Amino acid sequence: MNSNLEFLSNHILDNNITEVLKIEKNLIHILGIGFPLLVDERGDLVEINNIRLDEKTSSRLTYLLWSLNFLNKKFQKFNSQHDTLELREKVVKLLITSIYNLEKSDTYEDIKTVVKLIEDERDYIKELMSPYTIVNSAC
Repeated sequence: MNSNLEFLSNHILDNNITEVLKIEKNLIHILGIGFPLLVDERGDLVEINNIRLDEKTSSRLTYLLWSLNFLNKKFQKFNSQHDTLELREKVVKLLITSIYNLEKSDTYEDIKTVVKLIEDERDYIKELMSPYTIVNSAC
């Protein structure tokens, strides 16, 4: 996973790829690599590895993944104006490792642990970026 993470992260960063996340009905794509997940009509992730998510976890996970995608876009936009490359790297790596960990989850508790990790890391990234004030509270 480490070499795949490095490859995907470097590819995203080197090629200034903005759209790293795309959610479809039965797949979530990171750079066109699809992971089999079930998505409802609203676009919320509802099932991972045949593990059904409750509504709260589903909404929270979907929100967090889109938030990371949004942060990636914002950091890319301001990359030339601010020293945000390191923060963007953190966002991209968190997004990739999160999907990888979700795909490898065997239990509902595994999924909840990944969601909590995403939330904690995202909050940490937002704290680090506060001097840049490039994102409002919508993230």
